[in-house]
Amino acid sequence: MVIGKALAAIIGLFELVALNHGAHTAIKDEDTFFNGFMECVDAGLAGAGNTHEKPVGNVQKNCGDSSRKAASRGRFRVATGVCQDLLRGGVRRSWQGREALCCDHLDKNRRIRMKYRHFWQVCTSALAMLLLAVNAQAHNFSAHTNIQWADPDGHPLTLDIYVPDTGKSSYPVLVIYHGGGWLINNNSIMNEMSKYIASHGDYVVANMNYRLLGDNNNSVTANQIVEDVFGGLLWVKEHIATYKGDPERVAVTGDSAGGHLTSMILVAGRNLNSKGFDAEKPGFNPVYLPKGESAESVASRDGLKVQAAVISYGAFDLYQAAKNGFETESNVFWMMSEARPRGIFGPDKNTDNAEAWYKAVSPIYNIPDAKQYKLPPQFHHVAENDKVTTPESIKKYVDLLEKAGQEVTYTLYPGRNHAFLDNGCNEFLQVCFDRDAPVALDDILTFLNGIFYPAAQ
Repeated sequence: MVIGKALAAIIGLFELVALNHGAHTAIKDEDTFFNGFMECVDAGLAGAGNTHEKPVGNVQKNCGDSSRKAASRGRFRVATGVCQDLLRGGVRRSWQGREALCCDHLDKNRRIRMKYRHFWQVCTSALAMLLLAVNAQAHNFSAHTNIQWADPDGHPLTLDIYVPDTGKSSYPVLVIYHGGGWLINNNSIMNEMSKYIASHGDYVVANMNYRLLGDNNNSVTANQIVEDVFGGLLWVKEHIATYKGDPERVAVTGDSAGGHLTSMILVAGRNLNSKGFDAEKPGFNPVYLPKGESAESVASRDGLKVQAAVISYGAFDLYQAAKNGFETESNVFWMMSEARPRGIFGPDKNTDNAEAWYKAVSPIYNIPDAKQYKLPPQFHHVAENDKVTTPESIKKYVDLLEKAGQEVTYTLYPGRNHAFLDNGCNEFLQVCFDRDAPVALDDILTFLNGIFYPAAQ
């Protein structure tokens, strides 16, 4: 199968050479041809996967008149032919995703400007990269789903565990927390990400659920959500060895609201108190504790410590969010959750009379100086077009981490919007997992591998 794909890709590329040799005299603007060529190569190299039979003619048909306005029919036909040949090589996860990529990149013509005299250099480099992509095949994994780990106030909390099948006796663990504004979604929204990590990396994946604000008759508070997350991590550390996970090698990740919760593990994981927010200084009492332990004993041994963290377009300031209307009808997530807008700590608490509570659940106010406590390495990233958790807000938090002496990496992904790691496609945000997520997920794996598999880097 792999050899067949590679041969198809090679044949397609060499056909392009012949195609260009016969057609280049009719192409006055070589940029148009090479833009389409390199954009399609770039699109195809985002990941290798299964192929499905479908007439490649649909690529040209679906691109429509918009591409033809950017190039004459002859130039468009050549560039589309490039796409079609690359698609025949089987370098995308689905025909639908490949077509969308080809059309998108042919329309925009935005990244690489290449003149005809560079054609052979481009073709050689593209062929080498394409062969690498084709050979980067996913491996098998096993899934253990709907495992209940806690039942706070009668609300069952579950997780799914994915175990790679690559022959190792033990693997590092990646714990995932989904997003949704603390009001919508569950861990299933991260299924595709979980499967990608388990099938492209050597990591056991734990995809977690936690309570939302609207659960338990719209009575859950922000600190209880954090306590769910803390308890879930403690459960994973205690039980993950059963699933070939190494409890001493754990990374955490989350997107959007899940990025907030992931950050809370890092900056507030030692602020534990059996009295919770009823204590003189608000603290957290994990909803799950190992047998014989208390919140204080977990804190004393730094039981929530992890070795790495990936924060995907996270939220870091619930205090300011509340002051800006998060707890009101202006926040559309309340309507989406079918819950009545209210304070995140209940009807009697607000930013005026409970400022310390709001700041206790806001990572931005709790970053420790590295001289007092060293946080694990963090990888923060965000989409260029994100209007929910903006690049400016992410960079502000990253800058504060750097100022505190903490180790952090930051990446901005162009041409994407919020929630691009979620399953499937979001028409409103114009993001699709197959198109937008693989590059970031590969960067996440590279970051994690540098920590857990440094000898292989």
